Amino acid sequence: MAHDPRYETPETVLVVDDQAVVLDVCLTVLLREGFHVVVAASGLQALIFLRPHRPPVALALVRISRPAGARCGLQEL
Repeated sequence: MAHDPRYETPETVLVVDDQAVVLDVCLTVLLREGFHVVVAASGLQALIFLRPHRPPVALALVRISRPAGARCGLQEL
């Protein structure tokens, strides 16, 4: 899903992964494509971002290998 230049503000993509290198690569590529990017290293961090304002998120890329992190994210999201 590429950023559509017709939109006045960039779409937000939430990337959730417990590996910093994956977050860095996703952040770099998505920023280059014009998206607003939020990264989280756990399901809990993602929920902390999502809960207060319920921001519109166009896409969530979630990959967490730790069972506790995945369980938290799946139950709440």
